[in-house]
Amino acid sequence: MRRQGLSYEDVLRQVNVAKSSLSLWLKDLPLTNEEKKVLKKRKDSNMSRGRINAAAANRRNRLDREAILLKEAQEEFVIYAKDSFFHVGIA
Repeated sequence: MRRQGLSYEDVLRQVNVAKSSLSLWLKDLPLTNEEKKVLKKRKDSNMSRGRINAAAANRRNRLDREAILLKEAQEEFVIYAKDSFFHVGIA
């Protein structure tokens, strides 16, 4: 499985052993440069996907916070709309 480009995590999903046992079994099995490239490419791809998902989640959270703040501001505006000092302050 390791020769097929699977990471330790991928192998662990299929073989129910401790990661330390897997590491011990595979420590004498060197990877070729091509296998290392495949693993690095997969790792980089997963990191990029994680960054994209995190950015999307941050954007959703920001939009939710902004919607709450807008609603609060609209409710507060109604309270002070007839106050002349409020209008002077805005000006």
